[in-house]
Amino acid sequence: RVALSGSLAPVAKLVDVVAGHAEGLHGVHLDGALLKAASSNTAWEKKFADLSERVEKWSDKAKTQHILFAPAHRVWTRWLQKDGCLGRLAELIAIDDASAKGEIMQHLERFSDRKKLSALVKGTDCGNVSGKVPEITGRALTQLQAHVQPTCRLYPSFPTSELRE
Repeated sequence: RVALSGSLAPVAKLVDVVAGHAEGLHGVHLDGALLKAASSNTAWEKKFADLSERVEKWSDKAKTQHILFAPAHRVWTRWLQKDGCLGRLAELIAIDDASAKGEIMQHLERFSDRKKLSALVKGTDCGNVSGKVPEITGRALTQLQAHVQPTCRLYPSFPTSELRE
């Protein structure tokens, strides 16, 4: 029996589990494809864990950012809430679900297009008495768009091609 350590430790665990079951099954053939699949899954889990950590760090940092124009800051704060568009996006990026890709892409499209971002700002309910946000344009809209960009940059590293269905 070969001892596996370091980055192959997860493969060693798999071998132990399969070997344990093999006794009851009267033998299991461990071929290269099975070992490659276990290794690919381990690599995906590492990428996913790294991404989840980056999303959490971004979320913590985003909560401390301030926009000088108060109505724009209220929109930013609302977006960061769990049921806000950025809170939801961070949650979608951090879950292990291939079906989230479409919704993630919709959010990213709205954030990357200035007209769509402006419409999103206008549609944000910040709990004002009137329910409407004062018009946010120019520099304040540019600040919102700039604050959203780090979220958009998180997505390219999302291991979608390797998502488990």
